[in-house]
Amino acid sequence: MKRRKNFLGKEFSLNKTLLLSFLLFLCLSNIYAQNNTKADRNEKIRIRGTVTDESGEALIGTTVSVKGTAYGTSADLEGKYSIEVPTNSTLTFNLIGYAEVNEPIEGRTEINVVMKDESEVLLFLPVKKLIRKYCRNKFTINM
Repeated sequence: MKRRKNFLGKEFSLNKTLLLSFLLFLCLSNIYAQNNTKADRNEKIRIRGTVTDESGEALIGTTVSVKGTAYGTSADLEGKYSIEVPTNSTLTFNLIGYAEVNEPIEGRTEINVVMKDESEVLLFLPVKKLIRKYCRNKFTINM
């Protein structure tokens, strides 16, 4: 058995170093395996459904995503969507001009959503900007 000196000047055995390295490898591989099994336990299910407005018209292009992530899809020409998500997640439905809808999965495989129109808010913003512009032009003092 050959003895060497480490950077601090202490003697160490090459066999002891290899043994410690192997034990460290076993510990790290065990931790990695446990993390992977936790991810596998988080089962995914396929959710299907239709997105419509209050009058029953299909909402084309509605964004359907998993809340808190960037993972999602969009509704097709008939307002239908299909997405694979973790069982304990929440779906978020977004479309310009409509109020955002959050639906928890709760073991369901079909979620049909009716989105409410938010056009009053969209009409209010341009009017508010026009009023500000008008007031700014009328009430400025020229010296």
